[in-house]
Amino acid sequence: MKKKKSLLINIKSLSKDLTLASLTSVFTLGLLIFFLKMSLPTVFNETILSGFYEGYTEKYKDDPLILNITNKCGSFETEYDKVVCVNSFFKEHFVFTDDKHLGLNSPSKTFIDGGVCRESAVIYCTIFKNLGLECNYVFEYNRHVMANVWIDNINADWCILDQTKMTCENGTR
Repeated sequence: MKKKKSLLINIKSLSKDLTLASLTSVFTLGLLIFFLKMSLPTVFNETILSGFYEGYTEKYKDDPLILNITNKCGSFETEYDKVVCVNSFFKEHFVFTDDKHLGLNSPSKTFIDGGVCRESAVIYCTIFKNLGLECNYVFEYNRHVMANVWIDNINADWCILDQTKMTCENGTR
């Protein structure tokens, strides 16, 4: 009987040690995930999101609204004037909404119902690429996305466009 009681105590002790070890492992793993999430998401998430948005840029390049804006703004001589034309169209017609829908709406639906930053960034880049300009996506605080277009013939090297404003600065590609 003494051996059974001793064995029972050892099993309870082992069970308690395993539970403590499991909790410690889960806590340690949680900390590791937290620190990785804090240090990696910017590059990792931005790379994934940029690829996702690039797919829509390709999908929308022949959209009638995109082609209409491309044709209108493509008639300007300088790259800068083309970018200003596109931004003027946005300032006049784009309505920002805080709708939390998933994915991206078509350009026409976006201009009818309003859109969020990711839709405006994709529409900007689609038009700029149709105009032969280099465009990519800039992320701010891992939640906000803007279009970044490179311009060769102004004092600034690139412009960031965000629904209604355009900021041009010098930088390197």
